This record gives sequence, C-alpha cells and structure tokens, in this order.
Amino acid sequence: MSDGAGCVPGAPGEGDRQTVVVIGGGFTGAVVAHQLARRAPARFRIVVVEPRSALGGGVAYSTADPAHRINVPASRMSFVPSDPCHFERWLKADGALVEDPEAVTPDGRAFPRRQVFGRYAAETMEPYLLAGAIEHRRDRAVSVDRSADGGCVVHLAGGEAVAASFVVLAATHPAPAAPAAFDAVLGDPRLIPDPRTAPRSTPSRLTRAF
Repeated sequence: MSDGAGCVPGAPGEGDRQTVVVIGGGFTGAVVAHQLARRAPARFRIVVVEPRSALGGGVAYSTADPAHRINVPASRMSFVPSDPCHFERWLKADGALVEDPEAVTPDGRAFPRRQVFGRYAAETMEPYLLAGAIEHRRDRAVSVDRSADGGCVVHLAGGEAVAASFVVLAATHPAPAAPAAFDAVLGDPRLIPDPRTAPRSTPSRLTRAF
C-alpha cells in the first residue's frame, strides 16, 4: 500500500466521517494526524497505530540519552508548520532550557535534548487525544488489505481490524545494525552499531578501532 494512496470507494467511517488510519505515530505520523484534526475538525475519524505510549516521539525523539540533541536550532523546529515559533514558545514556558543550560550556544541558539522535543510533540497531541479527535491504538499494524467494498482494512497485531477510507504509511526505518562484514567483531565493546542502546558510559559513536 502506498504512502497515503486512497482506498475510498467504500468510504468506511462513522456517520458522515471517513476514517484515516495512520500507521506509525512518530513525528511524521503524529504531524499528519495533528494537521488533519486541526485543519479539518470533525471531518475525519483519525486513528494512529503506534505501540509507544506517547505520540510524536518515534525513534528520533524518544531517546533518553542526554547527549542526543536536536541537530538544528529550536527556532527552526515546530510541530505546527504555520507557527514556526511554536516550539520556541513551548520551551520558554516549560523551563526545559533553565534545567539544561548547555543547550544554549554562545550566540543564543537552543539545541535541546531530543527527548524534550518528543515531550513537546506528545503534549501538542494530547488535547486532540483527550477530545477524541484523534484515536491512539497502542499496537502494531501487520498488514493492509483491500476490503470487498473497495476500501481498506488495517490488521493489527492484537487481532483488531480497522476499516479505513485512507491509509497513511508513516512507519519508522529498521533499527541500526552492523553490516555482515562486522559479524566477527560484534562482541567487541568498541563497536557500537546502535548508539541508542549503548551504555551511558560509552561514547555515543562508532569508534574506529579496527
């Protein structure tokens, strides 16, 4: 199934609303759901399939390692495209920079920890979840099939089948892994294929040691 290609013919939904199922609730999937709920309120039933407890973090912004920071200034990061200062205002109100003075460079630019941006994304999504404008299924999608009426059915690992008018694929990339050529040295502590799972005492980089 393509990234957002329609399944419209049967137009399954609730009442007059069509159902949009977003597979993947990291940053990209959460932004799609947020924009739909914000720009077309009550027009769609929006279901986000994401096994994590919070939406918006994904692989990129769920890391708890304090060394992992956003790689562009906070002034260029926003969950709301039409409001480029949205994240900056949230940072000031939250006080995250007060607790992390190293996040601010001498020229005043802020590079907060990635987990902070993930928390910002989750808090931005929360009002829509509480209001029922977005539904969060804490599960994994395992397949998407065409239904008899021409729509789509998204099958979840837990057994639920969600009928959809549209499906958005926003799934993450696979976890980092060392190439097969490194199999002989996979146990060496100097080789760090995935910095997210490295011990805190280990530098978060692939050390050139061979």
